[in-house]
Amino acid sequence: MRKYFCLPIVVVVSLVGCQNNVLEVPVDCSVVQLTLSANIVNTDCGQANGSIEVMVAGGEGPYTYSINGGPREDAPLFTGLSAGEYAIQATDKNGCSVEETALVANKNGLSVTATTQNADCGLANGLLSIAASNGVEPYTYQLDNNPVQQTPEFTVAPGVYQVVVTDAIGCEYNLTQQVFSNTSYQTDISPIIMSSCVIAGCHDGSVSSLPNFSNFSEVQANAAEIRSRTQSRNMPRTGSLTQAQIDLIACWVDDGAQNN
Repeated sequence: MRKYFCLPIVVVVSLVGCQNNVLEVPVDCSVVQLTLSANIVNTDCGQANGSIEVMVAGGEGPYTYSINGGPREDAPLFTGLSAGEYAIQATDKNGCSVEETALVANKNGLSVTATTQNADCGLANGLLSIAASNGVEPYTYQLDNNPVQQTPEFTVAPGVYQVVVTDAIGCEYNLTQQVFSNTSYQTDISPIIMSSCVIAGCHDGSVSSLPNFSNFSEVQANAAEIRSRTQSRNMPRTGSLTQAQIDLIACWVDDGAQNN
């Protein structure tokens, strides 16, 4: 009579590079309730002794802070500020961010406002006009690093500009102002997208891994990437765009990718 023995089988599984790994699920920043406020100390006229202290609610700490697009810092306090408008941004540990504008005013004296007229994409036919008040005349005006001038108007192309206004006793005001282009999504951009990108098997909704550019919301959500890839001529997949079309896309994205 034969006897059968069942021998235990030992299977050795080697996991290479996977020990203690945790799959991290990306945070959807669109649903994060991140808000920002600021305590502002105004500056003495002609001095740079104002400050902005940033306060954040929501998201997940620790936070980092930046001002006017500068490097991120751990401390929420920015000092040594002259009068002007500042873009302050806070970013949480997951990369979600919020941005607001904070105004540091002169305690006594010069204040400044700006008005603009749009420019055509790629052309310097827009207008940036400055109105100064409460200072000691005459005022001088400087756009970016250009020479100081006596007149309060600048003819400009679409873009973001830094303006410094100074009065007769040295009271200074710094202003950041954007001049938009006349580019329209409906008139200029949508025809490019629909004819070059929304084609069979590419951004037409038939491929689940690709955004459907038939929907404006998905075009808007991918606007920065569309700008980058058209600038490098990696998009569209077939055919090519003219330089004028590439420039229009860049102008539209730089304007804020609006449904206009």
